[in-house]
Amino acid sequence: MEALLRYFEARPARVVLLWLWTLIIPGVVLSRTLPWPYSESIDDFVKFTTLLGYPQLIIFGLPEPALSRPFQWIARASFALQVAVVVVSLFSTPGPASPVEGVLGQLLGAVGGVLIVSPLFLATSALGAARRRLGLYKPFDFVGTFVALAYLPLGGLVPLRRLLRPVLEGSRPSTRTTVIEDRADSS
Repeated sequence: MEALLRYFEARPARVVLLWLWTLIIPGVVLSRTLPWPYSESIDDFVKFTTLLGYPQLIIFGLPEPALSRPFQWIARASFALQVAVVVVSLFSTPGPASPVEGVLGQLLGAVGGVLIVSPLFLATSALGAARRRLGLYKPFDFVGTFVALAYLPLGGLVPLRRLLRPVLEGSRPSTRTTVIEDRADSS
């Protein structure tokens, strides 16, 4: 995942945004024209990919794990739930949604809802922890990171990359030497 994150970060922001919108527009068109189970699956896939794909990429793609074990488990569970929603929507039948009955059903619904959106919060935390480790974190950095992640397809990618680039560069081993080091070695 780190290689994929570095690949996306090496591309200009306009190219990555173009890729996002090339996924969104055909996905919306297909979800409106295909028959029921396929349209629902494509709709869910596009929603999860465009809104939560990049946060998942940040969570699992940062060079050093920036999240504790329980939060890594939550991120994996969230990803598994997203995949399950897309797969289950392939086999669902059209009709009105049945109300969730009982305390257990409502509790499971609440936990599922939190798990679905948790990558936004976990990616914000992971990026903040990585920036803290490098001494780059400023107070209230999490607000800009969260807003950039939440509005990723609408241009949030640009400020997000500004926050993410130093983390990726700080973890990369430097192979260049400076002129001062070269002069010191030659004397």
